[in-house]
Amino acid sequence: MRLPFNITQLLIALTLTGMSFWLWSDRIDGLLYHFSLRQQLVLGDVLQVKPQQYEQATGRYVSLEGILGAKAANMSGLHPGSLHTRAVQVRQLLGSPVFVEFERKQQSNEQRAFSQVTVTGRLVLLTPTGRLKKLWQFFQHNFATNMPQQAYLLITHERPWHLWHYPLLFVVTLVLCGYSFLRAFRNRPR
Repeated sequence: MRLPFNITQLLIALTLTGMSFWLWSDRIDGLLYHFSLRQQLVLGDVLQVKPQQYEQATGRYVSLEGILGAKAANMSGLHPGSLHTRAVQVRQLLGSPVFVEFERKQQSNEQRAFSQVTVTGRLVLLTPTGRLKKLWQFFQHNFATNMPQQAYLLITHERPWHLWHYPLLFVVTLVLCGYSFLRAFRNRPR
């Protein structure tokens, strides 16, 4: 019995599709954020922001003011929910549930411990069960910090319409998946 497809090519196509789904399942909100409104939501001083305002601002381009804490986490490699691999440092804005992620190579003296900062970027949820749970656990265990169950991470190097690698990589993965399925059904055994 002859199959209407090449089984090896089909297995490759299914594997590629599964890997693409795994990659994008955690990063689709970054892709959608790229196409979001450029208008910045100014929340002001973190000590004056109400919890409901954080909830409404999640996933948006926001601006916050506050004082950076002394405890810092340094990370590198592929970050959960993001496509970048840059070395970053994360610090808490004192008196708030907001943590700020800075690129280490672009960090200035103004972004040191106990300095007053105004930061802009994408605000994402930071919880013990979410995709950034390892960062949440790091602060909880390594610094004996009383982590709020619903904290937030402000990613300073992400702005709407400046993340072109998201849509580009998404299109490339779609084309590769489509092409691999096309090959599986066009190159059937004879």
